[in-house]
Amino acid sequence: MWVVQVIDMLKKENFDLKLKITFYHQRLEKTQPEHIQAALNENVQLKVEWQTVRDELKRYKKLLRESTKTLDAVVRERDMLHSGMRAGPNATKRERELEKRFAEQDRELSRLRADADKRRGEEWGGEDARVSAAYHSP
Repeated sequence: MWVVQVIDMLKKENFDLKLKITFYHQRLEKTQPEHIQAALNENVQLKVEWQTVRDELKRYKKLLRESTKTLDAVVRERDMLHSGMRAGPNATKRERELEKRFAEQDRELSRLRADADKRRGEEWGGEDARVSAAYHSP
């Protein structure tokens, strides 16, 4: 009886060891150089994409600041013209130039927002792009 129990215990231990060896072999196969190289390549690709998105964000922020400054200048100029602080034949020409510049900046800002929304939609799915478009629409 005692011998039978020892044999059963050793069989169970043998089975457990064989199972561990199988799992270790599977893990070892996953850590082969080609799998490690694929993981490293994916890591590099993700870092490059992250840096690209970061650079685009900086560019968009800069263009947004420039557009805001231009808009403020146009608003101040318009307010000055309406209040009569500026007179003369050049006032109308200046106003047209500023309005044209403002319209160009506004179109550029709209285009950049659309590009950013499109990229965001491509990267994270359509849901974020629709939410962002609804948020930015006038």
